[in-house]
Amino acid sequence: MASPSLSSLFSAAAPLAGGGGGAGVRTLGSPASVRPISHRQRRRRLVVASVKWRYKGTARKEAALSELIERKVAEATEAFYNYIFSESK
Repeated sequence: MASPSLSSLFSAAAPLAGGGGGAGVRTLGSPASVRPISHRQRRRRLVVASVKWRYKGTARKEAALSELIERKVAEATEAFYNYIFSESK
C-alpha cells in the first residue's frame, strides 16, 4: 500500500478548514472575528461600552431614587392620615 504524500493530505484537508466541508463539520468562529479590527473600531467599541455602563448605573440610581421617593411619600401620607383620624376621635 502506498503512503499518501504530505501535499495530497493538506489539499484534502483544505476544504474542511475553510468551513466548506460536509455536514457535521463546525468551525469555531467566523472569518470576520479573525480579522483584526482597526484602532477606530476598537475605540468606538470602548466608547459604546462605557456609555452603556454609565447609562446602566444612571438607570439604577434613578430606579433607587424613585423607589425611595415613593416609599417616603407613602409613609408621609400614612402618617398624615393617622394624625388626622386620631384627632377626630
